[in-house]
Amino acid sequence: MKLFSLSVMSTLIAMGLASAEVKAEASPHITGVNLGYGTQEYESRDGERWDAGDGFKYDIWYRYMLTSHWGVELSYGQGTGGAYSAMFDILSDVRELEYSNYRAALYGQYNFSRGNSVYAKAGMAFSDITYDLDDSRIKEDAEGFFGAVGWQHRFHSGFGLGVEYQYTDLKQLEVQSINIAFSWQF
Repeated sequence: MKLFSLSVMSTLIAMGLASAEVKAEASPHITGVNLGYGTQEYESRDGERWDAGDGFKYDIWYRYMLTSHWGVELSYGQGTGGAYSAMFDILSDVRELEYSNYRAALYGQYNFSRGNSVYAKAGMAFSDITYDLDDSRIKEDAEGFFGAVGWQHRFHSGFGLGVEYQYTDLKQLEVQSINIAFSWQF
């Protein structure tokens, strides 16, 4: 009986160590959402630049980590005018500016302490831009550079929380925003 108890206890300890070993290896799959607020500036086809005011935006994204420091990210996002834009649209020639975009980016991170890292993203954004100009609804396609830098904390549960600065230059539309990032590593 003593040998059986010792055998069962050894098996349980081995299983516990093996599961701790598996848990220590991070999954390469991460998904998340960013909620942001920032500025928008628009350039029309005839070259005139308009301050399109402030804007709210969100991104839903998926990241696959190739290594512990490098990954690729795919995203879908939308943005529209904010509180300032809503109040002062009547003074601007460009009104009701909205956009949606798909993004592909390379991702790199540096872990500076347990659970904390700084990161950067660089890639391309492909967008549909819609706005009102001179009582006409105009829709345009655009593509351009996307970049971001940020800080995140990853908890043991896989939940991540961070702050990120994003810059998107679509030639016609330049968007800068500060975002709160929520993510889940699964």
